[in-house]
Amino acid sequence: MKRPTTGWTDWHTRVGLALFLVATTALVGVSELQPIPLWVAAAVGACAVVSVAFDLWGGALVGLAAAVVLVAARRAGGYWSAEVFGPALLETFGLIAVGAVTGHLGRALRGVGKHRAAGSTLEPVYGSLGLLSHDAALARLAEEVARAQRVDRSVHLAVFDAVITNPELPPDGRAAALRAFARVVESRAHAHDVPFAFGPDRLGIIFLESSIAAVWDVVARILEAASTATFAYGAERAARSLSAEVALFVGISQQSTSRATATALVDEAVAALVRARTEEVAW
Repeated sequence: MKRPTTGWTDWHTRVGLALFLVATTALVGVSELQPIPLWVAAAVGACAVVSVAFDLWGGALVGLAAAVVLVAARRAGGYWSAEVFGPALLETFGLIAVGAVTGHLGRALRGVGKHRAAGSTLEPVYGSLGLLSHDAALARLAEEVARAQRVDRSVHLAVFDAVITNPELPPDGRAAALRAFARVVESRAHAHDVPFAFGPDRLGIIFLESSIAAVWDVVARILEAASTATFAYGAERAARSLSAEVALFVGISQQSTSRATATALVDEAVAALVRARTEEVAW
């Protein structure tokens, strides 16, 4: 339940913070003379609505512009004096914060909408509670790639294919084997990594704070754990070796100038994975 709870909280925290800033900024003007409270509320509402069309920095500029307009309206209406400087300063900071937060929220929402509009026939692994879906992972990867570019660090991505090698394994056995591998990926990823599912037989991990050496260390841990993992299916529920029924392949990519988008990063990792499968480099 850990991963879904984290994802749920991320979105609700963003929306909750935006609503909190809108409410508190609007309330700053309540103690002032009419019509200032109405002007402040209108400025906050307009700032929140317009900023959604921008990103964090664009939203902050929208908030600053709204604050300038509000001060100009005060001066033109004769409501500017030394006594209102304090509330006006708080309102300015509040409007900038509202613009920045709602701009960041709008950018995230557009990222999710874009990936959903593109469509996907792939489903997350059933019976695995810790893996993000394909679309949610792409949206998260896009955010992390943009954040990494701002702070001059890299994002790494690993993609795994689990290939059933036993043609006699029935459908419920195949599903049990893939779920077993999904649990291995979940349990060996670090707390700050993001495991996700392209589909039942293709999984991935977004590495947010890792070097390439640390990425390979996690991959080695996954392969080692998979080599000793077992799964059971059918009425007898007899344990079977995962390594005897499944071959694993991995492709890794690192963010760079030529792979500066989430899609490019995924494409590079999948291309490496395909090459590995072609060359039959399996454990």
